[in-house]
Amino acid sequence: LSVTPVDWLVYRWNVWQILSGNPKPAVQITEHEIDLGGWLALHDLVDCDDPLIRDGVRAKLAGFYYKGVNSVRPRRMKEAEHWSDYQMVPEQLKRRLEESKELWKPFEREGVRDETWYKFKEYAYQWY
Repeated sequence: LSVTPVDWLVYRWNVWQILSGNPKPAVQITEHEIDLGGWLALHDLVDCDDPLIRDGVRAKLAGFYYKGVNSVRPRRMKEAEHWSDYQMVPEQLKRRLEESKELWKPFEREGVRDETWYKFKEYAYQWY
């Protein structure tokens, strides 16, 4: 069975738009549930020139790093019960998070992550 990675595709486009100077798709990040494939695509925003977008995404990804990818998976993604259920995306995201671990230090505390995400959410809401 093959499944198209819809969130990854959608958020790759959103990342491209944002990095090209169009911040409007940022509202899609704050107002919709995103699967791990989407967050893998959004990792590229950790170097965004817009500090509110950059820090908001860093704060959310730091949560994945500190809590563990599996602890914050969307409810629609179940744990693998059979070898054929294995998903590569959680492993890819874990690897990317580990490679960028220096970026997560300012967001080690959950309160800081929450406050930063809230500021990003308020900022992005102007394009709702």
